[in-house]
Amino acid sequence: VNTGSVTWAAGNVDFAFSSGSKMYLNGVTLLDLPATTAPNQSVIFTVNMQAPQTKGTYTDTWILREGSAIYCTASVTIVVK
Repeated sequence: VNTGSVTWAAGNVDFAFSSGSKMYLNGVTLLDLPATTAPNQSVIFTVNMQAPQTKGTYTDTWILREGSAIYCTASVTIVVK
């Protein structure tokens, strides 16, 4: 959800891998914003990932950015048993 006051413009804003265990598949580390998203609107990104085979806790962090401006971060943490 865009909780800010700036509209996120499709074609200008990216969802990008920032840090972590690199669980993404097919080398995809950058996704384009699929649609312009005004304040209070939401957008869905799908990132294909695969859990590591080794036991442990893994986290990937992604950012929504426009150039050097970061609008938000999203993290996913999994535990492999």
